[in-house]
Amino acid sequence: MTYSNACQAERRGVRIEYAGVCENLGRNCPRDYSPVCGIDEVTYDNECRLENAGVDKAYAGACIGD
Repeated sequence: MTYSNACQAERRGVRIEYAGVCENLGRNCPRDYSPVCGIDEVTYDNECRLENAGVDKAYAGACIGD
């Protein structure tokens, strides 16, 4: 979560990881296993995780060789 300043974060009792705006970590994905192969030749658990990684889909199913 991004706080306006260090004082606000400290009042909430949180530890500051770094200064600046929090990076977008993508949406929360379901845990279902429906593998897809990315163009990076990595098998992702499902299309949501593939999209969060910012990778385009090569084809449905596990990558050949995995």
